[in-house]
Amino acid sequence: MAKHTGDGTVQQGVFIEDGSGGFMTDLVFNNGKYGLNVGSQQFTTRNLTFNGCQTAIHMVWNWLWTFHGVTINNSDVGIDMASRDASTGAPSVGSVLLLDSTVSNTKVAVATLFDPGQTGTNGTLVLDNVDMSSNVAAAVKREDTVVLQGNQHIEAWTQGRSYTGAAGETVQGPGRAGPSMVASKRPSPADMTPPMTRSQISVVVRSTTASSLPSRTRPSMALPPWPVAVVIKSKPQYEDVPSSRFVSVKARGAKGDGVADDTRAIQRVFDCLGAGDIVYFDHGAYLVTDTVRVPKDVKIVGEIWPLIMAGGNETFKNQRDPKPVFQIGRPGDRGNVEIQDVMFATAGPQPGAILVEFNVEGETKASAGLFDVHFRVGGAAGTHLQLDQCRKTPDSARVNPDCIGAFMLMHVTPSAGPYLENMWMWVADHEFDSVDPLAHPDDAQLTVYNGRGILIESTKGAWLWGTASEHNVLSNYQLNNARDVYMAFVQAETAYYQGRIDATQPFETNPAFADPDFSECAAEGAPCARTWGLRVTNSTGVFVYGAGLYNFFDNYDQECAKTNDCQLNMIGVDRSSVALFGVSTKASVNMVTLDGKPAVLDADNRNTFCGTVASFGL
Repeated sequence: MAKHTGDGTVQQGVFIEDGSGGFMTDLVFNNGKYGLNVGSQQFTTRNLTFNGCQTAIHMVWNWLWTFHGVTINNSDVGIDMASRDASTGAPSVGSVLLLDSTVSNTKVAVATLFDPGQTGTNGTLVLDNVDMSSNVAAAVKREDTVVLQGNQHIEAWTQGRSYTGAAGETVQGPGRAGPSMVASKRPSPADMTPPMTRSQISVVVRSTTASSLPSRTRPSMALPPWPVAVVIKSKPQYEDVPSSRFVSVKARGAKGDGVADDTRAIQRVFDCLGAGDIVYFDHGAYLVTDTVRVPKDVKIVGEIWPLIMAGGNETFKNQRDPKPVFQIGRPGDRGNVEIQDVMFATAGPQPGAILVEFNVEGETKASAGLFDVHFRVGGAAGTHLQLDQCRKTPDSARVNPDCIGAFMLMHVTPSAGPYLENMWMWVADHEFDSVDPLAHPDDAQLTVYNGRGILIESTKGAWLWGTASEHNVLSNYQLNNARDVYMAFVQAETAYYQGRIDATQPFETNPAFADPDFSECAAEGAPCARTWGLRVTNSTGVFVYGAGLYNFFDNYDQECAKTNDCQLNMIGVDRSSVALFGVSTKASVNMVTLDGKPAVLDADNRNTFCGTVASFGL
């Protein structure tokens, strides 16, 4: 883009005016009026570089946005989050998290409208390990007032509502620090000026313990005392691998037509892989009727998200005896896994299917990972969970057994150490193929019952970047007996149909998977037996940097969204040590419960649309 010359500069790198994202990474913006000019419900953006932009990031509106690994150099403003709603004049930016980043040669790093005396939490901001020591006049500025001086390294700084257990207060000052980046691993702004090649993008590790942080960054919230490493890794491209090393599953006998049983053909491909081979799933729909055992050392690439569909009439039909569809490694395995650009689904009801079981601990951090791997249950041709089978029935309390999807989308077992990036785990709430959901939203809605989203029991370290899990029955995200888990932005939605039918149906509670039983709901008057957005039990060292957990409906009716009481509880923390930053929930009376008791209330933390807290820990 052209260099900015005052008001005459109008070019912008990326413009987003609306939507519900999303994930972007590994981008460089040079010059122009705006690098990013964006508004969205939520987003995760990582490894962005801005050189010479008048305003690097102009935040038009959001509910929450997580930035990680951002480099801003030679701008007037780094992040402008001082936008107002055009009709009401109210601040329109919900929250921003800026993590492990560098701002240099910039007049104002962050422009804000937040005032500690304001009503509501609009403009919540979390700065964590941000280097502003090189020619930054103001780190945070509100109109003509410098709120935080520049020319310093900011270990942790927060504005918004902060909680230690159930005790909350409005803060604008030094905050609760998380793990810190290893400085030698971070590239300087000068190094990032030219477009990066893949060889320049590598794993970055940061780690610390709470006791190693300076005392000023450890105020009232005690951090988990376990070492937590933060790992980033860009999606592999294999541009230097010869085509002869790619093994096509169709060339080896799989049909990929959504009808033929491809289980044996796919298994033969994995059983016969040579060293250095990459499995290539040609575009198609691959029906799998029994567990496919994937080796602990494997690379898989899909062509335009081919479908791997759990089907058949035997293996995956019993919810009391669930079985994995894709079993990646065996418990206790250490290896190197890279899987990208594939999608998992079901063909008809498969109530005993665990679509992916992940068992592998990487030989090195982030060497066992999934990139752009998605889950889609129902709502599309070939799933047999569409409008003609599963149209919404808000006037009926009967569960249609033909509209049950899977037992669970993904199970991360105790021996696993996965790296998960840009993963959308979606149970269809609307039709994709037989009707336009935008033109006919009421006519497109579905009721599909899927038991669980993702269950993480990893004790080897797990890293999630830009993931979402939506519309499951019991829980969208659950951590049980997990240790050292880092999640940088998670998004979830409660199942739309819950109300007349609640979360106790149609799946039985299975203690082997730490299911909630909702026994506490018997005495509650509010809608209690609803999808847990995030449930953490018996876990330690859990860090969440950005969470958007929403409920918009009670039995497809949206009146409860206006009064913010569609469900009673959204986040449950039980016998666990967690640190949550930048958390937003919608229409949940209790944003967070602690050992079964209300800790953070929506009514105390109203924001642009959600309830939002800057930090929660214990």
